[in-house]
Amino acid sequence: MQIKIIRKSVKNLILKIRPNGEIEVTAPKKLNENYIRDFILRKTPWIEKKLKEIEKRKTKEISYLNGEKIFYLGKEYNFFVEKNGKNYVEKRDSENKIILFTKFPDDFEMKKEIVNSWYREEGKKVFVPVVENYLNLTGKKINKLTIKTLKSNWGSCNYKKGYINLNSEMMKKDIKFIEYVILHEIAHLEHPDHSRNFYGYIEKFMPDWKERKKL
Repeated sequence: MQIKIIRKSVKNLILKIRPNGEIEVTAPKKLNENYIRDFILRKTPWIEKKLKEIEKRKTKEISYLNGEKIFYLGKEYNFFVEKNGKNYVEKRDSENKIILFTKFPDDFEMKKEIVNSWYREEGKKVFVPVVENYLNLTGKKINKLTIKTLKSNWGSCNYKKGYINLNSEMMKKDIKFIEYVILHEIAHLEHPDHSRNFYGYIEKFMPDWKERKKL
């Protein structure tokens, strides 16, 4: 496990894992190396967990070819591509199909972006009501909700600004998992950490959060 150490004019140690799996630790310029090493050792279980999550997502990527499997809200569909004058995606539940209609049936990057764009739009329909529900339950407010395609985290929260970001890739997951992630991010408005109090706060509104997290 290679870790890049960056010395900067910062007060605290900052650990980052980039979408490609690169690990960076930003440290104060004069901080003792042994302290940094101990910090990394304490964080090793978390680092390994995140690296596994990144690798797992990579293995689930598809080539956007006929007959592949694709997921929507935890359900598996057969994926098909049809040449068309317009670019759009259609979900046919009765046929258990998700069909990509496109002017570019042989262009991988274009097909990927059209499908990702569709997931983002579907995410708006699904995520927003869930966010509103848990904001009402917790009595919290946010200033901005962003839904975009992310490579690493399922979501993030800037508790100081009241911003929440959600990964449209969650549209492939079970709705119960989506609800857990959304409550998880909202909980950061109250507890900007992963302390016992943070998880106790989640459990108050979602007693089965541990089961949902595994979905």
